[in-house]
Amino acid sequence: MSLHQIRVKSVNVHRSNARTHSMLENGSEFEILLIQEPWFDIIATLRSDTDPTGVSQLGVAMHPEWDAHLPKHRNGQICKAVAYSKKSLVRSHIIENVLDHPLANPNSIILDVREDNDIIARLINTYHAVPPNGHGLQYLLDHDLDDQIPTVIIGDLNTHSRL
Repeated sequence: MSLHQIRVKSVNVHRSNARTHSMLENGSEFEILLIQEPWFDIIATLRSDTDPTGVSQLGVAMHPEWDAHLPKHRNGQICKAVAYSKKSLVRSHIIENVLDHPLANPNSIILDVREDNDIIARLINTYHAVPPNGHGLQYLLDHDLDDQIPTVIIGDLNTHSRL
């Protein structure tokens, strides 16, 4: 295992395209950016044989120096957590978006950081969308983490909420 340090930044951008672009443009101090409440809006209009106005395609802000990783979601669902990794990081590591992980959903994204085919870190970026009653974190609390994989759970858990 190399001694290469990977720096991670986590932030809630409150659906701001400008904040996201600013961090991607000025992100020299980190290699992985975990975002909660990303800007997730129309990025293109797809041609449709049944709808003359076309079909809106949703997506996230893009930057030529970064790869965007989206969580497991269906068409029309809004993603509440996304991740970006610097393309230059690919020279030393593989960043794998684990879509089939039990915690993967539109509010959580799981990234495995690999080096020489070994998972050296697992990053779980989550956004807690507080329901009207109780909390929506049971799926996270019930999951047993793999003892062999160093794991970081990070995100906006909305701990300020009374629920």
